[in-house]
Amino acid sequence: MDDAVQELLILSRKVKGLKAASAFSGWLFTIVRREWQRLSRRMFGQDLSIEDLADEKLATRSDEGLHLDLIAALGSLPAHYLEVILLRDFAELTVSEMSQKLGTQVPGVKSRLHRARELVREYLVGPISQLPKHN
Repeated sequence: MDDAVQELLILSRKVKGLKAASAFSGWLFTIVRREWQRLSRRMFGQDLSIEDLADEKLATRSDEGLHLDLIAALGSLPAHYLEVILLRDFAELTVSEMSQKLGTQVPGVKSRLHRARELVREYLVGPISQLPKHN
């Protein structure tokens, strides 16, 4: 229960950063689903997912420190990866819109976006192999 309350507090701090109100319900659903999955894995003694481990590591950092690290992480990306992150997460374009703008097939855009996000995560929390594995 405390975890859910903490997630709602985080949500209330972050909600003002959403540009499109329509994104709110999808974003909230994703948070609730991930928290439910994390709590289920803990309850049944299963290993946490990579996302859970990364979230736990990031949760220990201050907002200011995380903000500075995120800027540095984005700055470290090759231009073609930075471009897809900016188009999707800042300009809020759909994958189809990004595909048209970049002149790239949808699967290529999805692949590039996935790899870009992996690189940002690795910059922020380190390689997956170095994340502690615990229940």
